[in-house]
Amino acid sequence: MTQDKMAVWIEPSYMDTPWCRLLQQGIKTELSRFRRKVDCSVIKDPQSLVVSNGILVLAGETESWINRMLEYAYDKNYRVCMACSDSDSIMPYVSTVTLDRRGDMCLMMQYLFDNDRKRIALFGVNLSSPADQKRVEGYLSMVTHLQLPLNRNDIYPTFGDVHACVDHLFRNIDRYDAIISGNDLYAVYLNAKLKEIGVQVPEQIYLASFGNTLLSKCTTPSLTTMALDHFELGRQVVHLSLDLERNPHITKESITIEGHIFIRESTGNQAPSSRRQRLNTFKTSQEISSYSDAHLHEVVSLELCLTTCDQLDFSIIQELLNGKTVNSIADDLFISQGTLNYRLNKLYQQAGVSSRVQFESLFHAYLPKFSAESIAVDSMPE
Repeated sequence: MTQDKMAVWIEPSYMDTPWCRLLQQGIKTELSRFRRKVDCSVIKDPQSLVVSNGILVLAGETESWINRMLEYAYDKNYRVCMACSDSDSIMPYVSTVTLDRRGDMCLMMQYLFDNDRKRIALFGVNLSSPADQKRVEGYLSMVTHLQLPLNRNDIYPTFGDVHACVDHLFRNIDRYDAIISGNDLYAVYLNAKLKEIGVQVPEQIYLASFGNTLLSKCTTPSLTTMALDHFELGRQVVHLSLDLERNPHITKESITIEGHIFIRESTGNQAPSSRRQRLNTFKTSQEISSYSDAHLHEVVSLELCLTTCDQLDFSIIQELLNGKTVNSIADDLFISQGTLNYRLNKLYQQAGVSSRVQFESLFHAYLPKFSAESIAVDSMPE
């Protein structure tokens, strides 16, 4: 290797999402194998950006930010490796590592169709996100391919307000026998709201999603979800970038990572058909961040908290939810009071709360049957 550092520029609104953390972990883990360093910080001033090998890695969620950064890179004559972008406006010289969101949506639609679900709503998509635009394309492709009695009116975008999105969906909830959520965090929020109006998942309606987050495994019922391997995406970003560095004559490379369905309780643990459908076919706009919605803040914070936990943290959470006193928890887990207090403060901070009562209320709202063991036990991908 001729250089010892990789430049990674991340959109601020995307930086602290669970997906971006996994992306960064994948990049850092793979770089460590090559004894390379990486700076995954948000760079507010482009003039402070140091691209030592002429290759810039970009990761973002909104088309306007992506386009601005690409224009900047073009002006500086950088070669770009775009991580996780599905933007149709990506320039010819830009290399990409992407998830097959359109194909993954087609597979999810086919799975529900094979299990006799014909009236499927698409909920919680951000139409300013190139990634969600691909999901919409996949949804509409399968509506046509499967000749379903659906159209664009059965798509419920968030427009930055998941609460309003839920209200819109609930006005038509009797029309559907299944819902696909744009991501697990929206699905967990929606599942809690469905319980409030007495709609049972999966008895009355199936619910499926994307992400395979920790929340998807320990919410009740557990979520059928499409695993989007952002960690692997980060690893492949490193390999693509190093390949570009070794081969200056290459102008563009592309890598696509397909997802895997994890079948769980929210679709009645129904096995998928062996049929696979990855179709292609469109575009929309308005700049909104999927993760700044105040109504979704608790769910996002809960997922971020769980992704930072080790086994001791999970045991502490389980003891808290079992109603144990702080002294009892320290005794049961054979740790000092100081260690426990440090761990608790870290958990509360990550979850965005200031007390045990607030912390427990998050779990009661979204993970009422949380079990530390359920995080380790998982379905095998089909």
